[in-house]
Amino acid sequence: EDIRTILQHKILVLDGAMGTMLQNQNPTLADFENHEGCNEILNITRPDIVKAVHIEYLKTGVDAIETNTFGANFANLAEYGIEDRIFELALAGAKIAREASSA
Repeated sequence: EDIRTILQHKILVLDGAMGTMLQNQNPTLADFENHEGCNEILNITRPDIVKAVHIEYLKTGVDAIETNTFGANFANLAEYGIEDRIFELALAGAKIAREASSA
């Protein structure tokens, strides 16, 4: 069903603070590959905790989840010197969200 059609009949509930939820999982500096605060790296190093966050939101009954790719862009990743990994990190984040939504 088209999202515009759905919105005519109900209010959609989306997931929320991905970064806060990821931090609550206590990732280590090694999990961040020494790029502290770069949550998108966790799509590669700790897909288990990213998926766990998605699943927690889905368990609460959200209608849609977002990917853990908010900072998977040139400006953000260039701050860490890993701008060449945009596609890798974005693709991994999309795969994790898709997997979680199918669980």
